[in-house]
Amino acid sequence: MIKLRCAVVIAILACVFLCAPASADSILYNNGYNGNAGSWTISGDYASANSFTLSSSSTLDLAYVWLWTGVGDTPLTLDWGISDTYDYGNGLGGASDVTLKAVESPTVNNDGDSVWEESFSLSGLELPAGTYWLTLQNAVSSKSDVYWDISNGPSSCYWAGPCTNYDVGFGDVGGVTNSNSFEILGESSATPESASLTLLGAGLLALAGVARRVRRY
Repeated sequence: MIKLRCAVVIAILACVFLCAPASADSILYNNGYNGNAGSWTISGDYASANSFTLSSSSTLDLAYVWLWTGVGDTPLTLDWGISDTYDYGNGLGGASDVTLKAVESPTVNNDGDSVWEESFSLSGLELPAGTYWLTLQNAVSSKSDVYWDISNGPSSCYWAGPCTNYDVGFGDVGGVTNSNSFEILGESSATPESASLTLLGAGLLALAGVARRVRRY
């Protein structure tokens, strides 16, 4: 009887552990800096929006963006928003005058500009699986305009029109997206992996075997 009780407890704990949605800090979207092909202005009256896709319900915690300024200049603040369309559609989250935090010292690209990797909080925004748009605008620096780096990522971009309408450094090459350089970090819910489900099934079968042996006595 003691063995049966232990087996029941173990099976219940295994079920709770394995069947609960897994969540861990991870990169939810990745299109980091990979060169100096070009950039979009996000100061003054200019804004740029870029799509990203979440494969499952997620909590968005942090954004990393790559910004250009003149050498000796420093990005200070910007406005960000996340919506369901490039033209701001339904605003799902955002903030104004957000202070930027430099991840590391800037590099100087071939155009003579500083490229900064900056981060800012996404305030734990919770979104279901789907495609969304991150918009940056009203960026302020200590001296000059601020530009959002372009790295031709796996997404769509909008800046005063579709970004594919512009030749900004990749040359006359078809299929480029001219999309922006950024990463989104957070927690993603996920279903149990097949290996975990197999392990759970084996544990339940073992429990059934123990129960049968107990009933024989």
